[in-house]
Amino acid sequence: MRTSLWKKLLIVFLGVYTCAVGILASFTYHSSRATMIAEFAIRGQELAKALAYQSKDYYLRQDVEGFTNLLQALAEAQGVLAVLAYDRAGALWIEFSTIALHDDELALVAPTAVWHRDLHTRQGMGLAEFGQAIPAPVVGDAPLGWIRLLVDRHPLEEGLRTLLLRTLIGSSFVALVGGTIFVVLLRRSLRVITSLTDATQQIAKGDLMVSVPVTSEDELGTLAECFNRMTSALHRTTVSKHYVETIIASLLDSLVVVDWSGTIQTVNDATLRVLGYDRHELIGHPIDTIIATREPVLALEALLAHDRNETFAYREVLYRTKDGTHIPMLFSAGVMRDEAGIPQGLVCAAQNMTEQKQAEAQWHRAHRLLHAIHRAQSQFIAASEPHTTFQALLTELLVLTDSPFGFIGERLVTETGEPYLNIHAISNLSWDEETRARFQAQDQPMAVVNLQTVFGQPLLTGRPIIDNHPSQDPRYHSLPIDPPLTAFLGIPFFAGTELVGMVALANRPGGYADAMIEFLQPLLSTCGNLIEGYRNEQRRAEAEAALRASLERFDMAVKGSQDGI
Repeated sequence: MRTSLWKKLLIVFLGVYTCAVGILASFTYHSSRATMIAEFAIRGQELAKALAYQSKDYYLRQDVEGFTNLLQALAEAQGVLAVLAYDRAGALWIEFSTIALHDDELALVAPTAVWHRDLHTRQGMGLAEFGQAIPAPVVGDAPLGWIRLLVDRHPLEEGLRTLLLRTLIGSSFVALVGGTIFVVLLRRSLRVITSLTDATQQIAKGDLMVSVPVTSEDELGTLAECFNRMTSALHRTTVSKHYVETIIASLLDSLVVVDWSGTIQTVNDATLRVLGYDRHELIGHPIDTIIATREPVLALEALLAHDRNETFAYREVLYRTKDGTHIPMLFSAGVMRDEAGIPQGLVCAAQNMTEQKQAEAQWHRAHRLLHAIHRAQSQFIAASEPHTTFQALLTELLVLTDSPFGFIGERLVTETGEPYLNIHAISNLSWDEETRARFQAQDQPMAVVNLQTVFGQPLLTGRPIIDNHPSQDPRYHSLPIDPPLTAFLGIPFFAGTELVGMVALANRPGGYADAMIEFLQPLLSTCGNLIEGYRNEQRRAEAEAALRASLERFDMAVKGSQDGI
């Protein structure tokens, strides 16, 4: 919620004015208070001094009656509540008091030549005590005694409270009158500013015919005249802002306008959609807020620095989104000039290349997949060992799926008909060279008999399994070589309708999705065909071996029969 200018000025004035009045009132009160207290103390001390000098003869003559009359007359005339006279030993000699005093209040405590202190009686009365030593006839001798005057402080305190009340009333009245006068003058002065504010809001809405009345001949009147001339010139020379904004907003590609200092001035809606920013988060910020690639930023800075009539055309750059993601963009920029040819900044246009890049990456992945299939088929034709063929195929598979770990295995059955997994190839990209060489040098495949695990489910069910949280799966079980799993994908493959094996992948950043299963179908079909091919080759070799053994037995039988004849 905005606060108007006159209210802000009023708040500032009232704050300063109130502080000034308050400080002045405080100074006046404390000065008057100090004066009243000082006058009270001087009066008490002078009274005690006069009484001490008048009582000197009475002390010398030990005239108790005369001294008592003197004390009574003095007390009644000066408003003293008690007068106490003490001898040289500090013992109470004469007491004249209109109030009840306790013994410890009558005692003389640490007397000096002159003293003044405040005290409170046990009855709660506030008193001022003034003391004076009675001088001896001979200079240098001990005093004849001491006089104590106890004077009521109540009149003084009443006077101070009256002073405080009058000070508060006077300062409040001054503050009220001064504040009222200031508010009246301020509102009159700010009428022109209010008119300017209303007119500015109308101009922001597109109304360039508005004008401000000139009501004074001071600086504010001059400001109103200049404002009217400005709006008139703006109305004559400005094109339709709405028309230009409509064109910019309708562009499907990103458009950014920067000034000659490289600061973003305009962005269209397409830029905001691509980058995820709000408009106010980019306006006024440098262009490298959104361009992550350093080379085009340097090229733009060169254009700005040398005022060259050049363009930065169709370069591939990276835009940086609000969350830090990089987006590939086809970028171009050119110098923007006014009617006089003076450079005003740069117009930067960019087209999102994300879908194109994804299509290119998909094409490269598909091409690499086909190359891996072709290589595996060539190795099969060249009569390579299954371990060699499947290890090369697995290596490509790990690269295609960004998976650090995986294996390819064949489904076999025991003599009792129980299925088990025969691993032809296993790899872990985190292995060192020694570990990788040791496993690649193994002649016999690895056998996994326990299929009641997350690894064996594809062989038992014939369906793929995706588990992006395998550590939470109760079927999780370690393989003989088992890194900690963070994601798992198991896919069975077939030869015709027969389940012959599976491919397992693990620990892909971000996990696995169904789309990857569809992408790997050609490779899975190849794995099934290779398993079937190796089995056929094994059966052919076994048939040939059996045929050779049969022929050898027949030759031996014929030869034996000839020898017998």
